[in-house]
Amino acid sequence: MRFVWLGVLVLLGACDLAQGVTDERTAGEVVSDNVIRAKLSTVLITQETGDLFVDVSGSVFEGRLMLTGSVDDRDAYDRATRLANGIDGVSEVINELQIGEEGGFKVTASDVTIETKIKAKLVQDSAVQSVNYRWRSVGGVVYLMGLAQNQAELDRVRSVVRDTAGVKRIVSHVNLKT
Repeated sequence: MRFVWLGVLVLLGACDLAQGVTDERTAGEVVSDNVIRAKLSTVLITQETGDLFVDVSGSVFEGRLMLTGSVDDRDAYDRATRLANGIDGVSEVINELQIGEEGGFKVTASDVTIETKIKAKLVQDSAVQSVNYRWRSVGGVVYLMGLAQNQAELDRVRSVVRDTAGVKRIVSHVNLKT
């Protein structure tokens, strides 16, 4: 079973592990975040109806799990929240699921484009440590989480996201480094 989890971690977190050298998290924290993400996928696939795996995405940073995507109704929203809260290692669940909207793995081409453009801009921006951020776009709403070095960096990230074509709104769950 350990080999299965190791394989899942490699598939889910190869980029994160490579970036672990430069981000705020230790290598152990990077692995822990990837374990949480893998466990989320497992519980979403194996839950009773199996419907949440297609609709719900999760981003993890420092044990904080942000759920994004769209579910059909309040029952699915509550189930996803309950399942996420039951995952070992999760310090906080940030539920940004939309009810009745398209999202999750059903992300529109526009959302994929938005996410890709944000990544390209932030990775190239020397004033931003992009490895410390996670973002998801659902219906043009961009959800941010991570750790900003200071207010100026966070303002810069918000500006980059706001100026990206197709972004309707930004919801930030970014913490400032203390």
